[in-house]
Amino acid sequence: MIELVCVSDLHLGEGESVQYRFHNPYQRVFATLSREIRKIAGNDRRIGTFVLLGDIPDISEAETDAFPDAAAFIRRLTRRFQINHLVFVPGNHDHHLLDLAVGRRNLLKHLDVRKNPHGILPLPSSAFRDKAKFTDLFNGCKVGKLSLCYPNFEYLSRNRKRLFWFTHGHLFSNSVLTVGAIRHPLARPSKARSVKTLVSRTYGVIEFIWERTTFPGREELYEALRSTEHHIFKAKGKKRLLRYLLGVCRMERRIQQMRRRHPALQSFNFVFGHTHDGFHDRWFTNVGRVRTPIDIFNTGGWLVVSRDFIPHTKVFAILGDGETVFREAYYDNPTLAKIFRYRS
Repeated sequence: MIELVCVSDLHLGEGESVQYRFHNPYQRVFATLSREIRKIAGNDRRIGTFVLLGDIPDISEAETDAFPDAAAFIRRLTRRFQINHLVFVPGNHDHHLLDLAVGRRNLLKHLDVRKNPHGILPLPSSAFRDKAKFTDLFNGCKVGKLSLCYPNFEYLSRNRKRLFWFTHGHLFSNSVLTVGAIRHPLARPSKARSVKTLVSRTYGVIEFIWERTTFPGREELYEALRSTEHHIFKAKGKKRLLRYLLGVCRMERRIQQMRRRHPALQSFNFVFGHTHDGFHDRWFTNVGRVRTPIDIFNTGGWLVVSRDFIPHTKVFAILGDGETVFREAYYDNPTLAKIFRYRS
């Protein structure tokens, strides 16, 4: 059995999504994902935890209603594999789903890392008029447990040797921090010292950019921002990411707590998406007086090649012994290889 699988940035319903561009595309991309999982686990269809790490339905830029497409994809995923725990972590393009299902005030009540380190939020109640959007997305799913998490999901491997944090990555992106500084010059998101403060300062910004803003040429502007975000993250991403982990999420204190509870804990791992540029790197930082490795994984994005940007798509998995597997998706898939004809 695979302990955990994670994918992000499917952008279902959006014109540049791999799933959108081909005839009967959901079967093709689903076959690609299924093949990668089979290469990892063989014929074993059991998955302990499956993490959907943001931008799954593209509510922001979808040319059609993204919810039916996303619901069909998730329903088929949970029927093909025996998933014990399905975790949904919203990103910026499906952030409005979080707003419909939970709401800002209710969300902020649960963003205390000390009381709720795993980041699991209460599922929508009858108090929310538009909760049907969330429940319809997962209607018909055959899973043992469904969790909504934001902004982080914490996971400890079964052998208690590796600690994982999952987040979409938009909260330390250039676009959110820049627009947030313009809208709130006296309460900049970049100056936040806790998860609750950061989410409070960026919540309205994310809704403004990816839900309420519509104008001609909007998609072209997003394409340019995506390319800019890619280059800025390559240059300054390490500093921003470490500030998010150490300054906002108080990672150092959390690792020390977990080491006291689980003496066998050896490494910390951070998994995010958002940039559509999948990669793996290892950084080092001091936790207390111990030099601690941090393995950084980016899950990339399931988008077609554009004039300005070539995405890298990754599938992240944890095996039963705690070992991680990080695979590039659909390079050798003949049904999708044509869109990468000039990538080799």
